[in-house]
Amino acid sequence: MVGKVTAEAVRETGLVEGTLLAAGGADSAMQLTGNGIVEEETLCCNIGTASQILAVSKVPFYDRKLRTQTFCHSVPGLWYTQCGSLNGGNTLGWLKKDILRTEDSYEKLSDLAETVELGSGGLLFLPYLAGERTPYEDPYARGAFLGLSLGHGQAHMVRSVMEGVAMNLRQCYDLFLDMGLVGHKSMVISGGGSGSRVRRQILADVFSLPVYRTTVREEACTGAAFMAAVALGWFSTAREAAESLVKREEEPARPIEGHWEIYEEMRERFAGGYEAVRFLNP
Repeated sequence: MVGKVTAEAVRETGLVEGTLLAAGGADSAMQLTGNGIVEEETLCCNIGTASQILAVSKVPFYDRKLRTQTFCHSVPGLWYTQCGSLNGGNTLGWLKKDILRTEDSYEKLSDLAETVELGSGGLLFLPYLAGERTPYEDPYARGAFLGLSLGHGQAHMVRSVMEGVAMNLRQCYDLFLDMGLVGHKSMVISGGGSGSRVRRQILADVFSLPVYRTTVREEACTGAAFMAAVALGWFSTAREAAESLVKREEEPARPIEGHWEIYEEMRERFAGGYEAVRFLNP
């Protein structure tokens, strides 16, 4: 607890004078807390407009090339390292509205992507439509579809966009591994992109980890509410609140045997694609 709403704040905000104020945290810290990730073995992935990968640790890790961000967790004694990509659900939104110009829902597009086998028939999507922050600190990075043929259609493009975002996040995760952030046994996904069954399966195969959702849908808001509950004394710690109230859905998306190897081959082309498109971009 850090104070109360003052008379001056009442005039500016309309809040009730004397309302108790609790310290919260950064959006990603609240997302971790709201997802119940208060230990080191669970990786967190958020796919909203942009996308992030986050890993919890007992000591602060950092990348010497400054491609990652390190913050205090809401749980005392814990830190988290984040890779923040500028491209996530915005890429599928761009495809839906500006390229396909379809009124189909994202759920229907997700169902359409499931009709195509992994690898999207050799179609590779570079997701850097907004430039990029991680793994490439490059505002001039650009996106591309590579390998288009007359045999590709809407379903291939939708799945390829999802796969491109996942492979970019996997490149971010590789930075974690190089830094020594290892030992993850599962992933929890949140954000608007978490509702897609095929996207969860793609992530499970690309990361070779079971991918869970929680029963929480507004994770960062829930994490902030946990901090308020601790301040009010309803729970002794944010860890206790998270462990008491956050439940995972019972059945995750599990890696399918043989899929990881296929995606590994695609990732080699994917990594080379960034350099090729960067060279061509004036």
